[in-house]
Amino acid sequence: MKRIHIEDYSIRGGYARVLVGLQEVEFNFSMSQAIEAAVDLGFILEPLSYDNEEVITTHPLFPSEMSSNGVERKCKMSPLSVLNELSGDEQTELVRHLAVQQYEIHI
Repeated sequence: MKRIHIEDYSIRGGYARVLVGLQEVEFNFSMSQAIEAAVDLGFILEPLSYDNEEVITTHPLFPSEMSSNGVERKCKMSPLSVLNELSGDEQTELVRHLAVQQYEIHI
């Protein structure tokens, strides 16, 4: 597998610039693609539904959180607020995951 180096990214702006081997790849991603990547990587649980405008899920959303007395409730959140809860390392890994998908599409 080729080495991936992240040059720049913005979760809020849905933009990334990475080097895959020696090839520079710039790409845009939607909030729903970022949420899907977060689910694929196990950073968040699968929401009930999501798009670019909102994420509908049950609380807790993050695997490390525990629900209160086993009670789950439905929540609406913006995708950006969900993604902002990820650590810097998780956001970087999310961008790396999206870059691999983008690179495979460009081959």
